[in-house]
Amino acid sequence: MAIYQAVKNIYFEQLEKAVIVDELIELDEAYAKEVNKKLKDTFPDVKEVLVLVDKNDTLEPTEEVIEEVAADEE
Repeated sequence: MAIYQAVKNIYFEQLEKAVIVDELIELDEAYAKEVNKKLKDTFPDVKEVLVLVDKNDTLEPTEEVIEEVAADEE
């Protein structure tokens, strides 16, 4: 399991859960990738609707996340 941040408001029918923008949710990585793939055409203004925040479920950013944030700020 990993922690993701929602970039859009999303309702997960399979999980019967909803998240709003900037809210965190714990999901299986494969499920999160599937959701991002399915919603890519629905939300073309963002790269992913679920952004990986913590792969280790510790809320400590990984190097990958730090690099992505730095790239977005440039």
